[in-house]
Amino acid sequence: KGYYYFDLFRRESAHHLLSEYLCSQDFLLLESSQKSTRIKALQNEIISNIKDKGKSKATIISSEAFQNTSPKIIRELFSEDIFDVKVIAYFREIVGYTSSSYNQEIHAKLIDEDLDVFIDRFKPNYLNFADEWSKLFSNFKAKIFDSSNLYNANIIDDFFIEELNIRTIDGFSRKSNPSLSRKYLSFKYEYNKRALADELPHLIEPGKLYTILGNLSIDDEKFILSPEQRERILRVSKNSDSMFYEKYIGE
Repeated sequence: KGYYYFDLFRRESAHHLLSEYLCSQDFLLLESSQKSTRIKALQNEIISNIKDKGKSKATIISSEAFQNTSPKIIRELFSEDIFDVKVIAYFREIVGYTSSSYNQEIHAKLIDEDLDVFIDRFKPNYLNFADEWSKLFSNFKAKIFDSSNLYNANIIDDFFIEELNIRTIDGFSRKSNPSLSRKYLSFKYEYNKRALADELPHLIEPGKLYTILGNLSIDDEKFILSPEQRERILRVSKNSDSMFYEKYIGE
């Protein structure tokens, strides 16, 4: 369709290797001059790769882990004098985002943080996030990640049709990444605790365990926060959430 989906820094289908590196300790602990040198090297690699592919309507780079990177670093990498950048960010309703983030932390990592401790620590602020990115990227677009607002109730279809104006998507894989159900989240939390205490042998490699538990969770009872936990999150985020919607969504 005339677009180029960047083929470096991919893990599976997304550019996680780039986004995760730019927010890793290996990168962040470098001296300023070393960071600039590394960014310049990455920039040259990106430019060279795009030039090798010839002309296209646009190059697309996508990873949810860009939410954890500094927009200043991304702006330096995709500098205004070389790149014309449009940033598109999908925002989830904040209770669902908190719940999903905790689920993913326990699912993907070997940590045993209590849910209430996580809620008190996490506290995402969409207004501050959007402000930081939009100050550096004038072409910044915020969208709501909710099935009622997405074309075909699917984020991939929505991006293709609403952002790329591609009306037909034939043979495109829509792989899911299921969250852990209530039962298997409890299991993985307990597994993490015992593994960290060296009470369990590692009989299954992490990647396989991730896939197995995700597949087992598909038709199982969903994990949701309690009414009290949801109210705590909404109480903290109410004002900034309202200002974010008014400023960036307009609804």
